[in-house]
Amino acid sequence: MVILLSDKGPVTVYKDKTDYCDKMDALVNNKSTKNLNTTRRQHFNVNLTANYLRLKRLTLLTLDATID
Repeated sequence: MVILLSDKGPVTVYKDKTDYCDKMDALVNNKSTKNLNTTRRQHFNVNLTANYLRLKRLTLLTLDATID
């Protein structure tokens, strides 16, 4: 399982690790994918860090988060 922020609002999404990796590989290898502007990237990083810390504090997150 992979835990992510939704791009459609303040929602946490749980996805199958294999499906997530396949979709990310497709996006990374897609030459028409656009980069996030600096403001959106910073906002994303702040939200990601906040959710990571919240899950860690609630002991719902383990350190084994490697993606094969």
